[in-house]
Amino acid sequence: MTAQSPLQPEKECFLTAMGRTLVVEILGISGDAIWISYPTADIIKEGTGVELSFHEAGGFIGFHARVASGPKMNQSGIMLERAESARHNTGRKNWRVPTDFPVVLNELEDDKPLQAQMKDITIDGALVKTDSELQAGAMFNLKMKLPKSEPFKLLVQIVYSDPTTSDQQNRYGLRFVEVPHVAKDALMWFLYEKIHDLYPQKLRDLYPRPGKKKPAAS
Repeated sequence: MTAQSPLQPEKECFLTAMGRTLVVEILGISGDAIWISYPTADIIKEGTGVELSFHEAGGFIGFHARVASGPKMNQSGIMLERAESARHNTGRKNWRVPTDFPVVLNELEDDKPLQAQMKDITIDGALVKTDSELQAGAMFNLKMKLPKSEPFKLLVQIVYSDPTTSDQQNRYGLRFVEVPHVAKDALMWFLYEKIHDLYPQKLRDLYPRPGKKKPAAS
């Protein structure tokens, strides 16, 4: 039986960065992104290497990461991104969040804008509906805007298509190929907020809080 990773939401651990160690709480996890509390006013720059340490029964378990997004006025905590060598397969899920945003697609060698509606999104891709007919495998620039972000552009690829729906629109699955840092930051914060709003029970089931230990009988 595979041991469960200690990297779980609502669990406390030690954050070591810039020669200082703090006690922090895991606020959320999505893919390789980790949101943690940051109980200090110290500035920590994006790209700074950090380590999260958990005190388990067999000793300390550490995870190497880097700061993907530092403290912001309208956000709680900071966002980390795990290093490739520190990934643990513990049933992580890229949550799918329903949306209804207008987006614009431009084929790479064609400036003609194609209007579409984004129906859901994950950290890796999205589903759009459009009157246009697109070819699987084709590459497009996708222009979009999230509620709390400035407009940004992604490079995407059409990975699958569905037949025309009852409203005479085609549905296409997009894979995000190139995501600029600013866009990735905006996507991760958007997904983090929506996941906690939409799936509170699923999160509790997936990451149950450990029960409090009863005091030993005297």
